[in-house]
Amino acid sequence: MNLLGALSDARSMINGGISGLEEQIRRLQEANSKIAEEQNQGMNEIRTIQLPELANDWKGPRAIDFDESRDAAYKDMETVFTKDYDEYQN
Repeated sequence: MNLLGALSDARSMINGGISGLEEQIRRLQEANSKIAEEQNQGMNEIRTIQLPELANDWKGPRAIDFDESRDAAYKDMETVFTKDYDEYQN
């Protein structure tokens, strides 16, 4: 094989590699966009966990337990949709 043929083959391999990398980057960007969209939807949905606000009629140990459980669920889901999703994207 002459030098020109070897250079031509090398160029083809490089171009193929670049095309492959560009495709991988495009797919990663698309996946990142979908994850960000899902994260935003999740953050909007978890706000409903705290609704409705407990009225003054809700008193006593059951009301306190319910409110504490609801707050814990919100905090857990908030961690998932903020910290966990951010780590996943990285």
